Amino acid sequence: MTELNDSLPQPSPENDSAQLFVKQAQEARTQGNSQMAAHLYMAAFDAGSQEGQPTQSALRSIREAWNLACTVKDRSLAEHVFQKMEPYLSPVEVGECGKKLQDLAFSHLEQLGLDREQLEDFARALEDDFEENGIPEGVFGGPGFAGVAFPLPSAAAAQEGAEAPAEADGPAAEAKPGPQVVPPLNFSSLVGYDDAVFAARNFGIGRQDEPEFNELLQLLNERHGLERPPALDSLVIRAEAREDASRFAQAVAGEMGLPQIRMRLEENMLGYTVLSLAILGAPKANPSKLGTVLERGGVLVLEDLDLWEPPAVDSFEDLGGLIRASVGKGAREAMALIRQAVENPSVLVVATSCLDSSVDAFFVDLLTPFTVLDISLPTAAERADIWAELAREHPSLRSIDCGQLVRLSNGMPRYDMHMAAREAIEEAYKMGMAQGEYVAVSADNLFDKLAAYQPLGSKEYLELEENVIARFREGLANLEDFLDEE
Repeated sequence: MTELNDSLPQPSPENDSAQLFVKQAQEARTQGNSQMAAHLYMAAFDAGSQEGQPTQSALRSIREAWNLACTVKDRSLAEHVFQKMEPYLSPVEVGECGKKLQDLAFSHLEQLGLDREQLEDFARALEDDFEENGIPEGVFGGPGFAGVAFPLPSAAAAQEGAEAPAEADGPAAEAKPGPQVVPPLNFSSLVGYDDAVFAARNFGIGRQDEPEFNELLQLLNERHGLERPPALDSLVIRAEAREDASRFAQAVAGEMGLPQIRMRLEENMLGYTVLSLAILGAPKANPSKLGTVLERGGVLVLEDLDLWEPPAVDSFEDLGGLIRASVGKGAREAMALIRQAVENPSVLVVATSCLDSSVDAFFVDLLTPFTVLDISLPTAAERADIWAELAREHPSLRSIDCGQLVRLSNGMPRYDMHMAAREAIEEAYKMGMAQGEYVAVSADNLFDKLAAYQPLGSKEYLELEENVIARFREGLANLEDFLDEE
């Protein structure tokens, strides 16, 4: 590898600690402990950096660490070294290191029993697709999380953060439809969460434009001698159905009207758990500089935090704190982003969880101080609003008695109500396709779907079962009458 930067400052006589680390690294290397030597060379690089500007000796140390990490085929360690070394590499060297990291990743997957040639063919197919359609997301892996995906911002974000493209000429440009921007979810467009919205507004969320609330804040600032209100605690939203908690978190973020970063766990095509990040309401950011998105205020949403597992190592106790834990690049960046957001008084951190599961103590400490907001099951009035909204969106539901639906959906989470309605609509749609005509959603159809979500033995389940059986008997009686007439 060529010299990184000949103009960098030379080591000073006072930099004895860096030389000590280099000596210890050489000894570890002689003893055959290459991983220990690589960590010590990284410690020498950190010690040899003067106000962020490394010396030539420090750069030689980090190059040695890179070579050792590649020799022992430790992909996570190599990623860590590359992160430190990247700012001082030429574009050609960055490309070479990227190919080496890809080779280490393939080797790791080979050890898991996957065929290397098939993986390389799959990667080339993805590259060809990305070149044609654009790259939707990039993935960075590491222990604790198999990867971190960074999707492109939404259409609304692109409109805010990018200049409008030049207008094209010709009929093709006139026929091309413009992108449809979906307005963000907020409290005014959220249906069926009245009690939760009331609780959130008590924390000041969604009241920033109310004159009375601003007057109250001004009075409190004057009486308490503060320039501004205290920072909001992190908000942990829990619900019986995690989808209900996630939807309310979306509304909270939309109500703030600030840029937001959403983080959630997903499973990729290889079966690994991936931490996916989406940036909304702000221009696209480099994955290594995500913190800049929230510098002037914003919302960080951590979905399904009860499903997250902490990184394998979170402390630097080895060698008296000199060796940084070999946690993957993506996981380290994610944890650093959460810490930065929690410490920033202009950022609201919102986490969601299921009521029946607990959040790992690692993340509890990370979010402290926090406030818990529990979303209860929908009340009768909230259920009526939900069914009314579903009827507005899906006219085929309007023939069913709303009062019955409100009563028979008692005790169901909001998400289950939507899923039951969707399944009934899809079944009616398929029947219409088969019969060649429009078929409305019948009460029997929807009641059957609701029964599948109600607990066995509950009052609502038994009533739904009786309704289905009674209608089935009516159908049999009509069939007997028809046969008698024949």
